[in-house]
Amino acid sequence: VRVSENQWALSNVGATWTERTAAGSRNWLSVSLSSDGKYQTAVVGGGYIYTSSDYGATWTERTGAGSRNWYSVSLSSDGKYQTAVVWNGYIYTSSDYGATWTARTGAGSRWWYSVSLSSDGKYQTAVVSGGYIYTSSDYGATWTARTGAGSRNWLSVSLSSDGKYQTAVVGGSYIYTSSDYGATWTARTGAGSRYWRSVSLSSDGKYQTAVVMYGGYIYTSSDYGATWTARTGAGSRDWLSVSLSSDGKYQTAVVYEYDGYIYTSSDYGATWTARTGAGSRWWSSVSLSSNGKYQTAVVSGGYIYTSSADSYIYGGNVGIGTTTPTAKLTVTQSGTGDIVEFKDGSNSVFAISDGGNVAISNITATTGSAFSVSR
Repeated sequence: VRVSENQWALSNVGATWTERTAAGSRNWLSVSLSSDGKYQTAVVGGGYIYTSSDYGATWTERTGAGSRNWYSVSLSSDGKYQTAVVWNGYIYTSSDYGATWTARTGAGSRWWYSVSLSSDGKYQTAVVSGGYIYTSSDYGATWTARTGAGSRNWLSVSLSSDGKYQTAVVGGSYIYTSSDYGATWTARTGAGSRYWRSVSLSSDGKYQTAVVMYGGYIYTSSDYGATWTARTGAGSRDWLSVSLSSDGKYQTAVVYEYDGYIYTSSDYGATWTARTGAGSRWWSSVSLSSNGKYQTAVVSGGYIYTSSADSYIYGGNVGIGTTTPTAKLTVTQSGTGDIVEFKDGSNSVFAISDGGNVAISNITATTGSAFSVSR
C-alpha cells in the first residue's frame, strides 16, 4: 500500500471512551502505553500489576510481583521494557512485556512517586516524594541519586524519546528541566511555584505540558520547558495527569475531583475540550499511543477506559500493488488471482477477477459472466 504519511489524519481523538469492566473496579493509579498502543500496563495502589496486549480490550493480572502500593508505571516504545515503582517500596523492572518483574533493591525502599522511560528503555528516571531524582542508563538495573536538584516533593517526571531531555515537577514548588539525561537540573521559576502534579513531553522534548492540582491550570511549553504559558480556557481544576502524542499535537489531561472529566486538545494544548461522555469520575492517570489514536485512562476506585480515534486519508491517491496510483484508489494486479475480494466471514460477497469479471454474492468471478449476481 502506498500512502504518504502526511496524508493520514485522525478525527474524534479521545472523543469516545469504552469502559473495560473485566479488569475490575480497583484503585487504579497509573497507566502507560507502548508507542503503537497495543501493549498497555496499569497498576493498582494496594493491588497488582495488570497488562494488556490487545489495545486495552482485555487485561491479565500479574501476581508475581506481589500486591503492593504500586504508584507509577512506564513502558518503552515497543512495550518490552517496563518499570513500575512502589510507594514506600522498591523499583521493579520487566523485560518481557510485563509478564515477570525484578525488584531493584539497590536504589532503596523509598516513597517512589513517578517513573519515565526513553523510547528504547535504556534511560530511565524515577522521582521520590520527599527525596531525590534517580536516573538509570542500563534499563533500570542500577540507579544514581541526582542530589544536585535537591530533596523535594517530586511528583512527576517525563523523558523525551532519546532520554536527553527530561522534565520533573515538584508539588508546592517549581518545574525543573534537564538536557543531559537527568545529570543536572535547572529550576524554571517563570511558571511560578505551584502544586505541579504531572508533566509530559513530546518525542523530541520540544513540546511539554504540565498540570497543576488543587485549583490550578494547564501550562504548555514549546521551547523544551524553558518558558511556560497558562492555558486558562480549560479552567482551574484538580488536574492530576497529562499525556502527549509523539509530536505533541494531541494531548489529554484528566481531572481528579467529584465532577472531573477527561479533556483533550488537538492543537498542542492551546485549547481544550471536555469529553463528558466518559462521565465525571476520579480520573487518576492517562496515556496516549505515539500518534494519539489509542488512549487509556484509569479511575481511582473505578474502571479502565479506552479510546480509539478514527483514521482517514485527506489528500492524494492510494495505491495497492503500485507506487504510482492514478486515482483516489488504484489497485494493480500483477499475478493471476482476484484483483479485489470482499468477504462476510468466509463468504465472498464481491469480487473482481484477474480478467475483469465482477461477481456479487457467492458466484466466483473467474467462472461467472462479465457481471454476475447471486441471491
